[in-house]
Amino acid sequence: MRLTPASFDRAEFNAIKALISACAGRSDIDLQWIAGGALVDDARHLREGLPEPASLLPLPSGESGPAAAIAAAASGTATALQRLRPDLLIVAGDRSELLGVVGAATTGGVPVLHVSGGEVSFGSTDELVRHALTKLSHLHAVAAAPFRDRLLQMGEEPWRVLVTGDPALDGVAAVAPPTREELESRLAHRLTPPVVVLTWHPVTTQADPASGVEEVLAGLVRFTGTLVITAANRDRGGAAINRSLQRFAETRPRTAFHAALGSDYTALLKIADAMVGNSSSGIWEAASHRLPVVDIGSRQEGRLAGAHVEHVPCEAAAIAAALERALDPGRRATLSDLVNPYGDGSAAPRILDFAARTWDRRDLLKKRFIDLVSC
Repeated sequence: MRLTPASFDRAEFNAIKALISACAGRSDIDLQWIAGGALVDDARHLREGLPEPASLLPLPSGESGPAAAIAAAASGTATALQRLRPDLLIVAGDRSELLGVVGAATTGGVPVLHVSGGEVSFGSTDELVRHALTKLSHLHAVAAAPFRDRLLQMGEEPWRVLVTGDPALDGVAAVAPPTREELESRLAHRLTPPVVVLTWHPVTTQADPASGVEEVLAGLVRFTGTLVITAANRDRGGAAINRSLQRFAETRPRTAFHAALGSDYTALLKIADAMVGNSSSGIWEAASHRLPVVDIGSRQEGRLAGAHVEHVPCEAAAIAAALERALDPGRRATLSDLVNPYGDGSAAPRILDFAARTWDRRDLLKKRFIDLVSC
C-alpha cells in the first residue's frame, strides 16, 4: 500500500511523526510523506530521525488569513498527489489548512484517513474544521469511544471508524527522561525548580484573536520560578502574541522564549512542575506526565480532560491562584494514578493496521449517510 501521511503544523506533527516512525520495517507499506506550513518554516521537526519528505509545501503565514493557507494547501497537495499517487492520505487534527489538503484529496479520488475526529473544543474555529474534515474523510481513527459515538451521530458508517487512541501520545513513553543538566544544555537555559511551561495561542473565535495575552502575563507576575515560553501558532494574531511574549521574556529573570522545541517539548513536560496556557498539549500530552495544568479561557472548552487540568477564566487573579494550587506538592500527589483518557501510547500500530487493510477504493470513496433511526 502506498501510504502518504501529511503534516503542516507542530500541533499535529507528533501524531504524524508516530505514524511515520511506525512504518519502519513494514513490508506492506510504501511510505511517502508530505511536510508543509510550519514544518517547512522551522526545519527542526524534519531533523528528528524521519525519512526525507516526498514533498515540501510552504504556506502563507496565518497573518495572511486562513483562506490564503487553505488555497495554497489545496493547490500544493493536488500537485503532490498527482505525482505520488497514494492509496491513502493520512491527516491528523483540525488545522484550517487541512481543509485544502483533504479537499484536494477527496475531489481527486484519493481516500483519506483522518486521525482525532469526534472531539469538541468550542472556543476556536478548529471545532468547525474538525467536523468538516470528518465528512470529507473516508476512514477515521479516534482517540476514545465517546468520539466514535459522535462520528456515528454525524452519519458515518460504523465500519469506517476505529477507536485507536491518539498517536501523539506514542512518543511520550519513548522519550528517555533527560537529566535536568542535559535539557538545560539543549535549551541553553537553566531550569531551576519550580519550572512552569507557558503556551498561549490565538483564540480564533474572538474578534481580536490576540487579546488575553496581557492578562495571562499579569497572572504570572507573582511567580518567581523558571518560566519556559513556547511561541503561539501561525493563526491570525499569533505574531502579535509572540511580540508580547518575547518582550515579557526579555524583562523577566529566569525566563526563556522558544519559537519551537521539537522533541525537547516532550522532554520539558517530563521535568516541568506545571503548565499554563490554552494549548491542547495541556489536555493530551500533559496527562501522560501527570503534570498539573492551568487551562485558561475558552479555547479548549468542551474537550475531554483528565483530573490534571483546572479550567479558569482569562483573568489575572484567577490564573495566579490556580498556578499556586498547581504548584502545591499535594496537587501533584493526587495525580499519581491518573490515566490518560486519550490512549495508552500504542495508537500508531493500530492505525497502520487499519489503514493497510485490503480496502476497495470504490467502497471507500462512496460514502453513505447513516441516519440515527436506522442504527
